[in-house]
Amino acid sequence: MHMKRTSTLCALLALVLGVMAQGDFKVTTLQYEQLPDMNHARMSHIIFPSGDGFVVIGGHTTGFDREASAEIFENGTWRDLPTPHYVHDGGGSAILDDGRVLIFGGHNGGWGTGGGNAGIDVYNPSSQTFSDGGQMASGKAFARGVVLDGKVYISGDYWTAYYGSTPQPVEVWQGVGTTTLPGLPAYSYTYHYVCPKSDGSAFLMVDNIAGFYYYGSDYDPTLLDKVSITDGVTNPVHVALFSTWNPMGVTDAVRTPDYAIGDGRYLMVCSHNTEKRWAVAMLDADAEEATLVCELPNIVGESLVEWSNNLLVNTARKEAYVVTAGLNNEYTYTYYIATIDYEQGVVKEVSCAGGFSFRCGNPGLALMSDGRILCTGGSETSTSNFDPHAHALAFVPNSGITDNISTTSAASAQRATYYDLLGKPSSPASRGILIVRSADGSARKIFVP
Repeated sequence: MHMKRTSTLCALLALVLGVMAQGDFKVTTLQYEQLPDMNHARMSHIIFPSGDGFVVIGGHTTGFDREASAEIFENGTWRDLPTPHYVHDGGGSAILDDGRVLIFGGHNGGWGTGGGNAGIDVYNPSSQTFSDGGQMASGKAFARGVVLDGKVYISGDYWTAYYGSTPQPVEVWQGVGTTTLPGLPAYSYTYHYVCPKSDGSAFLMVDNIAGFYYYGSDYDPTLLDKVSITDGVTNPVHVALFSTWNPMGVTDAVRTPDYAIGDGRYLMVCSHNTEKRWAVAMLDADAEEATLVCELPNIVGESLVEWSNNLLVNTARKEAYVVTAGLNNEYTYTYYIATIDYEQGVVKEVSCAGGFSFRCGNPGLALMSDGRILCTGGSETSTSNFDPHAHALAFVPNSGITDNISTTSAASAQRATYYDLLGKPSSPASRGILIVRSADGSARKIFVP
């Protein structure tokens, strides 16, 4: 029997809290619950809430083989659902206005080969069954869908972007199969953000600008595409911020509502184009401009913790969460969640939990109704596509041990070192005393339970 456990492990290691753009932030222990394993190891899968539980669909399993199954987590257990009509490894999804979920595309073959497929499934949460939603006009993998005016607008394709082929038109689903809009985007998109204007008349497509997936020439990193939903006209948009801070793209399972903060505004993780620095930026689709919300701290233990593109927004709390994992010297993994107050433009807290024997590399992430972050599957030890696992974790942001907090600011970088109760150097997971030394040489002690 698989036993649940709730842990509060914190692996700060020898923390160096790097330069922050604004203000102080807390470093706390991250609480989490390890849920029962899924029935199938998977990566590049789709995940979405369903009732009081969650559904995961497709992806690929151990050995980079496509996984056709779907399963639901409810009442504390995972249960297999009927098999969808199509295999969705690297598929896209969109939640319809009536609560049904559209799932489309994915790779045609194992090992991420064979081009994209055109199949569309529609999941009905009431009956927990799949119906055939027809075919797209062209096969796609890692495409994105956004719901506007009762229709789903589907854009992007990994294979077109990979080969630098002519961009595919945006397709529109409304019932069965798709039609195509007349305009062509300027570029071939994949892992991209789709950001509608507040009135829903158009949306901006924001590419993974600094990434692996664009093979064209003369690429302007400030250029986006604006797509009109009324006539399909596509116009270029230049955003000055993105010439310095490059959007990192969207992970497989994330949809537009996951990074939307309202009024046509959207958050995205960006990396600096010349330095190892990360930040959260806000794109105003109405104004067609982006601004920097705040920089993410460079947290250094044995190595720099590089912030990933895993971002989820909790509009009820006015917070955004950036999730990443780093490898420790002991060949275990530490998870970090940065909590962003996006209205104040500050990092409120960085929570961490360590000692994991596995890493959720490129996992399926979703925000649960109770505010927890569900993290399912992903790569076991790296970002390799060949070693997906079936583990599931539920992280609890802003739940750390608040009476054992160290803070840092832009003006005074601090280094934290662990000692045991006898004053000898100690492992980060051990109980003892945390000595925080400031740049001016002063030190203070914090008891670590």
